[in-house]
Formats: sequence, structure tokens, C-alpha cells
Amino acid sequence: MNKAIKSRHYAEVLLQLAEREHAGQAVYEQFGPFVSTYRQISILRAILISMQVTSGQKQQLLEGVFGEKLHPILLAFVLQLAQRRDLKLLRLIASKAEQLYREQQNSVKVVATSSSELSESQLKHITKQIVDVYGKQPELVTVVDPEIIGGLRLRVGNVVIDGSLATRLGQIKKKLIQS
Repeated sequence: MNKAIKSRHYAEVLLQLAEREHAGQAVYEQFGPFVSTYRQISILRAILISMQVTSGQKQQLLEGVFGEKLHPILLAFVLQLAQRRDLKLLRLIASKAEQLYREQQNSVKVVATSSSELSESQLKHITKQIVDVYGKQPELVTVVDPEIIGGLRLRVGNVVIDGSLATRLGQIKKKLIQS
């Protein structure tokens, strides 16, 4: 079975188990940070993929490191991946799970980048526009980047809408150079 199909299958199973226990949101919110931590801490990866370390020891390690921060369903899922030697798929599984969860929730990730903090009314306006255009509830993440000078850059899913002043100035510069 290829990696994409296997990863999607694992993601579907994880979300089904989580939904059955009414823990879909908790598992969704914990999975990304867990994967980031797993990727950053090489000793954690080494222990979890080691065949010399028992499942019980791996469980103790995960419980000790993450404690209550890791939902029991997610803990059992990670241990199952370790046992099946499929932890190498973890990042792809997390990506598929995020995609599937957002589809279930009819939501879309939106990253709004501006040169300064956005006001509450601006955030409400962006949210309304995303709902009107995409018909989905946005998961809005704001980023402040002074280098865009002014305006706004939105990433809606995989689509970038760049209304930043820096981009406009770059386009004007390019036209002037070509003239």
C-alpha cells in the first residue's frame, strides 16, 4: 500500500475513533503540536522507533513527557503506529487528519498576514468575507509581518490572496524596469 493511501486510512481511523468518543476536537488540536514535538526531539523519535524499547516503556515515556496533554486515543494511536513501524508516516497522517477534520467541520484554515495587529472589526470582516466567498467557517490565524509594509495577505487553504503594499510596490517596480 502506498504512503498516501496508508496515511489517509490511518487518519480516517483516528478521526473515527475520536468522534466515537466525542473527542474529535481535542485529538485534532493535540495532533499537530505532538507531531511538531516528535519531529524536533530526536531522542523521542529514537526511543519510539526502537524495537528494544517495549510498548509499555514507550507508553510510560509518552505519558511522562506529555501527561494530560495527550488524549488517550491519540496516545494509543501513536503507540499502535510505533508497534506497526509506521511512525515515519506521522507527518503525512497529521496532514490528512487535519484535511479530513476540516472537511467534516466545514472549515478552512486562513492565515492573515498584516503589517500590524488587526482590530476586532477587521477580523470580523475577514471572517464574514471568507464565509461569504468560500461557504466555510474560517480557522483564522493572524501573523504580524512589518515587511509587507501595509495591506493584507491572506492564505485561504492553498490559495494566496496578496493585497500587501510590498507586493504592489514590487509590481510597479517591475513595470517601470520593463518600460
